[in-house]
Amino acid sequence: MPSEVNAVGRTYVIQPIHDKYDHRLETNHGRNAPAQRAWNGYLQRAFTSLRVPLVRAPDGATYKIRLLDVLRDARKI
Repeated sequence: MPSEVNAVGRTYVIQPIHDKYDHRLETNHGRNAPAQRAWNGYLQRAFTSLRVPLVRAPDGATYKIRLLDVLRDARKI
């Protein structure tokens, strides 16, 4: 089981994004208000913007843009 969890972590680069988010030159654990607002915007975009082209899940729900794509567009990763 740990190997599967590690594989997911490598696939979705969770820890490196978390480290970047908390870095002193970024949000500094929420202490840098302008950077925190920017990251809040990235997350908001990832949760609300539809993928282009439109992609639907098997249940008909529309997929949103991936956070990794939002962060790449913002040159954060």
